[in-house]
Amino acid sequence: MYRRIPAIALFFPALLMSTTGANAQPDMTEAEGRLLYAAGGFPISEDGESPLNRCGEQASPRITFVDVNSDRRQDALFTDADACYGEDGRWFAMAVKEADGSWRGVGGFAGTAQAVSVSPTGWMVLDWTSAASTQRLEYDGSAYRVPGAAPAAAAAGIAGAVGAPASQEEAI
Repeated sequence: MYRRIPAIALFFPALLMSTTGANAQPDMTEAEGRLLYAAGGFPISEDGESPLNRCGEQASPRITFVDVNSDRRQDALFTDADACYGEDGRWFAMAVKEADGSWRGVGGFAGTAQAVSVSPTGWMVLDWTSAASTQRLEYDGSAYRVPGAAPAAAAAGIAGAVGAPASQEEAI
């Protein structure tokens, strides 16, 4: 069900081999890879050499392809570790593959997540752990949020935040 790829693989088309089956990584061009990373909150550096984290530093996020919304398309779960992410030292973000082939970010959070169920609408329900506290995350039609939390102000240069606490999470 899951397929992990190293970040750098998206920059070398020769490394992208067509695979089949449920664990297949989506075939994509370098341009598509750049759009995927941007949707996941990891824009590519100006020199084109590496993705950047939310602090503008070189990052090496891992990408796991999994269907998060029951649409039978391989969406992307990004995970990264760096001191940039505060006391958690970890960050995760999700990007969904739209019907037209584009990527759309649906949430980015300091900490870790674990899928705990699937909502009636088909989206994964997550337990998000950050700063030794665990909260439920649910998709609200546009992004993952803590149920009942008001959207927070955008921070750290990534537009559109998705719930409380504002310093710990951002939409992508």
